Amino acid sequence: MYLTIRLIYDHFINALFLTVVLEIFSLLLQREKNKILYILVIIINIFTNLSMNIVLYYIPFKYYYYCLILFEILVIIIEAIILNFVLKDFKKAFRISLINNLISWLGSYLVYYII
Repeated sequence: MYLTIRLIYDHFINALFLTVVLEIFSLLLQREKNKILYILVIIINIFTNLSMNIVLYYIPFKYYYYCLILFEILVIIIEAIILNFVLKDFKKAFRISLINNLISWLGSYLVYYII
């Protein structure tokens, strides 16, 4: 039982770490200079990534990808709304959120399923 819980915990932490690294990389690619934005992206991902992965863990496999897409869309919207408080420009906040999450999703896919 302990080993199973430990493996699940490790998976969640690894997924969070990879997501944060990829989204910070994405912000660097987008040449964002606002340091508060970097901190905010880390904080947002702690909540959204962990929440999403915990819920997805309990979703039956046949619904997994449908739920994953739905959750990713929700995360993009939630992240954009929160980033908008700092940026005061919803279009820019949405663009950053969309690009960050696409890079994060594709990068995670490459790491977990291809490499």
